[in-house]
Amino acid sequence: MTLITESISQAAEFLINGQIIAFPTETVYGLGACIHDENAIQNIFIAKGRPSDNPLIMHIADLADLNYLVEQPLHSNITSLIEAFWPGPLTLILPLNKNLKLSPIINAGLNSIAVRMPAHQAALNLIKAVKSPLVAPSANLSGKPSPTNYLHVLQDFNNIIACILKGEITEYGLESTIINCLNPDNFQLLRAGALDIEKIQKIIQLEIKNNSFNQESQPLSPGMKYKHYSPKAEITIINSNTQIINPQESAYIGLTERLENFKKVYLANNSLDYAQNLFAFFRACDEENIKTIYAQRPESEGIGFAILERLIKASGG
Repeated sequence: MTLITESISQAAEFLINGQIIAFPTETVYGLGACIHDENAIQNIFIAKGRPSDNPLIMHIADLADLNYLVEQPLHSNITSLIEAFWPGPLTLILPLNKNLKLSPIINAGLNSIAVRMPAHQAALNLIKAVKSPLVAPSANLSGKPSPTNYLHVLQDFNNIIACILKGEITEYGLESTIINCLNPDNFQLLRAGALDIEKIQKIIQLEIKNNSFNQESQPLSPGMKYKHYSPKAEITIINSNTQIINPQESAYIGLTERLENFKKVYLANNSLDYAQNLFAFFRACDEENIKTIYAQRPESEGIGFAILERLIKASGG
């Protein structure tokens, strides 16, 4: 039986002893292991059914860890983003420290790593308690909707992982934004996320190319190559005036109230509410064996762009 606890020290003990646990962040729940415990990291891939060429994100609690993990010095564009948005839902792809002995299964053998500092006190306290950065993909079976509360984690991993560190429902409900910083004069968006791309561009005064739909043979970050975030139901993205056939057998999530008699509905108050509840709605529809989910196309800016990216990838596009 997977232990559910609110004790940081208890959860940290499992990690120190080589086991994997789930823990809350401000984005979604993560499935964590210490970065130098290769056996535990392999168990993350096994538990999730995660492809081996899909890199993991490092989670740190102190900038001193960044100096240890990546090549120095960092370009001013990178340090500007760190100063503006860490701790927070921003992951940076950075050049790996050449002297660091790191298991290649973490970053699929690349010369780069993905790093972020979460803005969640329990997550930061956990990392500090184990005295090691953690690798932590989302705590869901590979391809399924990400978990935004501990019960979602339990659905996927009860009796499979040692422990779930219980926290509140996640603040954003979407994963972190990922920026490829390997060329500091030509940043690329690899995954839209909880942090608006417009805010990032404003800080560095640099247009960032959207590369999030480039299904590279060797992806630099999570969320690029494979179908993600998918419920069992078919996802159909619609406009506010799209006509629906047989709504009684379907579900709807969006910002605009509709008159059709859907089997299940979530009407979001705003784009953030849409984002926070998207994955939970997907999972709830699966529990009711709904075959089709109609999702209203959000605005293609701010967090709406991240929602749209999730909808497209969940639909297999």
